[in-house]
Amino acid sequence: MKRPFLTFMAVVVIPASLAMAVALFVAQGAWEGLAVESGRRTARLAIGSLGQDLGTTVDELMVTAEPLPDIDTTLAAVRAALAGDTVTGLDRGESPLDVFVLFPDTASPTGLRFGRSALRPSALESVADPMEARIAFYADEEPWSATEPPPNTPDVDRAMLLGAAAEARGIAVGAGALVALDPQPGSVPRISALAITADADRPALSGPVRIVLGLVLLFSALAGWILLVEGKAGPRSPRRSRTALVSLSLVPALATVALLVQVDRSFMETAMSDLSRDLTRTVSVVERWGIIGAPASIHDVSGLHAVKIQGGETSSMSLPREEAALLDLPAPPPSFTTSGVVEISSGPHLYVARRVDRTGTVLVLAATPEEDIQGVRTRMIAIGVVLLTWLAIVSGVVLARRVRRPDEEPA
Repeated sequence: MKRPFLTFMAVVVIPASLAMAVALFVAQGAWEGLAVESGRRTARLAIGSLGQDLGTTVDELMVTAEPLPDIDTTLAAVRAALAGDTVTGLDRGESPLDVFVLFPDTASPTGLRFGRSALRPSALESVADPMEARIAFYADEEPWSATEPPPNTPDVDRAMLLGAAAEARGIAVGAGALVALDPQPGSVPRISALAITADADRPALSGPVRIVLGLVLLFSALAGWILLVEGKAGPRSPRRSRTALVSLSLVPALATVALLVQVDRSFMETAMSDLSRDLTRTVSVVERWGIIGAPASIHDVSGLHAVKIQGGETSSMSLPREEAALLDLPAPPPSFTTSGVVEISSGPHLYVARRVDRTGTVLVLAATPEEDIQGVRTRMIAIGVVLLTWLAIVSGVVLARRVRRPDEEPA
């Protein structure tokens, strides 16, 4: 091999290859972050749905509870019930988790009624199917119930459970997320949910795009060999050779810039599409629970804010304040959902609107991932600036050498 070809590879092709590799690495990390966020939303929805299961079980126990024959007044729950409170809780029994209820009743010989029943999570079916996710519940530190197949993530250990208890939004576990019910920092949560969505393993860029990028780099290397090595065997105008070399150097540079632009646009579209998809599926889940018309219940189950608009006015909401911009949104057709982006006081939010009756519409909202989108954009710009600056410096050095050594004859 000749020195000019090696120099061309070192200053043009290899830097462009490195820039592409870094961009693909950053992109893959960003796409994995989207999968984790979708897993967080799904796990939070599963935990909220399990709360609905808890409420249903407690309601049933309030009806079927029997008089408590003996009482132990040293127990805090018994003392609270004797004081007039209704006590509910979770306990380990023959099943992984039992729900118990203890409440005062003057007809009972001891003044208390007690009911106990195994907690059976219907949240697996009500959430996993519409969210297209794999979900597993953990009771304390033990696996409790899971979809078939279960989430393909690393095994959950005590450290992960403690981490989930310390973070209200949960933690990332592989490409999924672990979220705790009623998290208390420093203690293992009684119930936790692990969720991973079906598209968690998707690549940032498709295989054909990667192949095209590889072919562009291979073409640049082969063309550089032909121009700088094989081309030396015959007569060629020096000026024409320099023009061809400059044109050839632009190929990997422009391909890299095109990749950076593609990553930026694709990430923004994918982030918004994932969020819109999860909001739409969340609406489907809360409809199954029969709480689509109750914004506070939607917030309790999903962690997402909701607003009900009735007759052009806000009738109920989970937001801290009324938002006039939401009243201007068009109502969706009956039995359909619409989505879009609206600017409210806390920033841009993506919304999904669902007609609940003739004059009522419910909006489910989530903040758009502006920080994530801007973060990817900033990194892509930085990669492009570094590459183009390097190529500009190399071009300046080459031109300076040509000016100092004008040893070529004009064409």
